[in-house]
Amino acid sequence: MKFRNDIFSITIAFVIILHCSSILRANSSITARYLLNFADSLALTIASDAKLLLVNSTDVDTAGKAVSWNYLYSSIANRKEYYFHTENTSVIYDSSRDMRFGIAPVDSNWIDSDSALKLAELNGGVNFRTLYPESKITALLYKIVYPPFYTYWEIQFIDTDSSITIRIDALTGEVVTSVDQNANRAKLLITFGLFQNYPNPFNSQTKIRFKISHNCFVILKIINIRGQEVRTLIKEEKSAGNYEQIWDGRDNFNKQVSSGTYIYQLESQDFSVAHKMMLLR
Repeated sequence: MKFRNDIFSITIAFVIILHCSSILRANSSITARYLLNFADSLALTIASDAKLLLVNSTDVDTAGKAVSWNYLYSSIANRKEYYFHTENTSVIYDSSRDMRFGIAPVDSNWIDSDSALKLAELNGGVNFRTLYPESKITALLYKIVYPPFYTYWEIQFIDTDSSITIRIDALTGEVVTSVDQNANRAKLLITFGLFQNYPNPFNSQTKIRFKISHNCFVILKIINIRGQEVRTLIKEEKSAGNYEQIWDGRDNFNKQVSSGTYIYQLESQDFSVAHKMMLLR
């Protein structure tokens, strides 16, 4: 019976890929939702309870389209995560790994990447690209695992020495974090943002880099998957500029925390942004 089920799954996956091929030309740029139904169907042939955890692309154009999108699904029954990506006209199954905690399934009625990019462009993206013509755009759809548990589009405009992150409520289209459209060149050159920690995953310590656009009171803290504060790294007034902070995997009581997924969050009166990281002991 298991052999028959495996053959059936492979057959369905093959039909999905062929059907995708009949729709798109090779190397076509597509939105995040364009092949989502096929990705969903393929994930469900592998795990009947598969749920979408996140969608991302590291190279998106200003219309919200990309040549390749990545999809991550999870199965509680199998305690597994499954990785897929689009390649030309196909949805491809990549690999699986043990399920991590701290990642929640996204809400299903999210706006597509073209709408998200349009909002991001209007809220700082155009200005940033004007200053940095060689910059690239990344897009990430995910659900935060601490209150208020919103599903977000996180759009990043990245250049060698600068970046901005624009966060959008993926259900309502509300821009949560944006850049002042009327900011002058001097102010925009020093944008604010929170960068991915390095290394990640990490064992003993990791570096967290961020930049702020103006003098303000900032808080940088570590949060666990239950939304509880683990460590406050910074809680003070900072001048505009670039910063780097090390977290050594200890809590506010100087005790080592256990392996798992953690969130590092940077916030001030004007903005709040967070990223995930993995601690492996």
